[in-house]
Amino acid sequence: MRDGILQRTLRPCLLLVPLLIGGSLALSGCQKKAQDEQLVAAGKSFEVTVPELDQLLRQSPAVSREEVVPARQKLLDVLINQKLFADAAIEQKLDRDADTMQELEAERRRVLASAYVTHLFTSLAKPTSREVQAYYDAHPKTFGQRKVFTINQVSISGENLPLREFQAALEAGGMAGLDARLAQEGIEAPQTNVVIPTDVLPPQTAEEMEKLHVGAPVIFNTGGAIHLGVIGAIQDGSVSLDTARPVIEQRITEERRDGVIKAQADRLRADREVKISAGLLKGAKQAQ
Repeated sequence: MRDGILQRTLRPCLLLVPLLIGGSLALSGCQKKAQDEQLVAAGKSFEVTVPELDQLLRQSPAVSREEVVPARQKLLDVLINQKLFADAAIEQKLDRDADTMQELEAERRRVLASAYVTHLFTSLAKPTSREVQAYYDAHPKTFGQRKVFTINQVSISGENLPLREFQAALEAGGMAGLDARLAQEGIEAPQTNVVIPTDVLPPQTAEEMEKLHVGAPVIFNTGGAIHLGVIGAIQDGSVSLDTARPVIEQRITEERRDGVIKAQADRLRADREVKISAGLLKGAKQAQ
């Protein structure tokens, strides 16, 4: 009787054993399945994970919907080769090479510095409407009083050019007079019509051009070239506050970021008492 009671008591416990084992196997199987789903390529002591590919995708330029699959395949091929080559380099102990170690440390330093800068920006406040309005009012040539000039011009570059003579020829005979004077110097410069808004010009040049009229000769420098021409048209290119708001918000944010970076760099330099060896820099400049 007692044995019967024991058997009835133990039987449910014995039945639980295969259930627990099966549950453990099922859990292990789920974990393995989850791990397999994170792999996009695998081999002997080799694997490429979804997060690794995603990181490479985030660093790549955007593509059209039709190009997504070919682009992913191409990047996957690049990543597979990269990892295989990296493993081969480690096997040959190239990771212990002095130059390689310096490059690895430089890349690590770059990534950590970038992460810290990103962290500094997490609490950066969005520009207020009042700040946007103040920026708009402070840059009339870029927004509210912006003008657009159409200029028939030639562009030249070089050293020891007789610019005063070129300008005099332009003022006296227009573009035809300028072309004739350039020909005397053996300079071939085709005429082109360019559209230039005041906000892309140096501030002083923009102010001087705004005083001119259609037909007036102009001469200015941009991008290392000298431009001589005649104003063909002057149009209103003003931009409303609402239209300019996204651009202004971006510019204010960039200025704030630059300020935060400089302030933090100055603080950290002061804390570490960083001093630059002027003599060493002078020697490096001479070596160049």
